[in-house]
Amino acid sequence: MLRIPAIAALAFVLAGCGTVENFTRGYKGQTKPYGGVQIAANRFNEDPIAVALMLPFWTTDLGLSAVGDTVALPVTVSLAIVRGISDYYFPKDETPVSQNEPRTDAPATDKPPTAP
Repeated sequence: MLRIPAIAALAFVLAGCGTVENFTRGYKGQTKPYGGVQIAANRFNEDPIAVALMLPFWTTDLGLSAVGDTVALPVTVSLAIVRGISDYYFPKDETPVSQNEPRTDAPATDKPPTAP
């Protein structure tokens, strides 16, 4: 009975810090497929002294993040698909046009519109 929580805790610990960070904060604010590997790989761009000191740990984390991201791939792919569909139909950078405001993309004419 205690095996399942113990296995889940062990999998969480061995998943890699990059994978855990991908699900908590995400790469650039969004959870994405193999985002944990990108987070772990970006650590190598830091200060050269820190890289030299942490190289064995970060290299291990990179491999564990690759394994953890592969296991979590069905979840991250489905989140990416939902986010892509949502961004396509509901873009964040467009402001909605009110019904009372004139459209800016309508052709300009000198005549007022006529009723049919």
